[in-house]
Order: sequence, then C-alpha cells, then structure tokens
Amino acid sequence: MLFRKKCSNCGAKNPKDVTACAGCGAPFELKQMAVQKTIKNYGEVLHEKTVHPNLMDTDACNTRGNRYLEQRQLGRAIEEFGEAIRLDPKYAVAYGNRAMAYKLQGNKIRAIADFEKFIALTPDPRLIQIAKQQVEELATK
Repeated sequence: MLFRKKCSNCGAKNPKDVTACAGCGAPFELKQMAVQKTIKNYGEVLHEKTVHPNLMDTDACNTRGNRYLEQRQLGRAIEEFGEAIRLDPKYAVAYGNRAMAYKLQGNKIRAIADFEKFIALTPDPRLIQIAKQQVEELATK
C-alpha cells in the first residue's frame, strides 16, 4: 500500500485511501466543490442501481460515506457505511470507516463494536494493529 497522505496534525504517513489519520484520527479534507461533485456522482451511481443491478454498490456507498465523513456530516456518513455493510456484511473497510465516524461523533460503544468487527474481517496485520490501538484509546477515555 502506498503512503501518500501526510497528516498536518501529527505528521504520520497514511495510506492514500484513508479519510482520517491512523495516528491521531484527524480527518483529511477535500475542497468543498470536489466533495460535492463526488457525492453527486455517487448518488447517480446508486440511482442507476435500479437500471443496472450489478453495479458495485458497496464501493459506491463506502466512497460516498467517506466524502460525507470529510465534510463532517457524520450522520449521513454512518448511513452510507451502514448501507455498504447491509449489502456486504463482510466488507471490512466499511466497518473501519463507520467506526471512525462513530468515534468522531463521540459514540464510543458503537465505534469499539465496529473496530472489533473490522479486526475480525480484515486480513492486514498492520490495519489490525491500528484498529486495536483505536479500541484501546476509546476504552481508556
């Protein structure tokens, strides 16, 4: 995995596809116009599902959730991640993203539950370690 995002808050290097720093949890931001365009595009993709049922719905929901998360629209982000999970209950990334949204929302219990589900589903030992650190941090607050 390539590291492309450097956190301006703590300086940690992060994978290019994350929406928040793995080190400190600070969200990465996109320019407002780009975010709005992405949300609209993914909305159109989801709308097309009725016409083309084989579209990658889970990825579309997850990406749209990430865009809402970047805008700090936590409720909408949680809904999108939840929809991705409903469509594919073994989609680890959506659990990890929803856990971050719950953490930012201050919902420790749900954040911990989603991080634990993410840990159970993901095969990447590095990501498992990061998620375990998040659980430990949440449990000690």
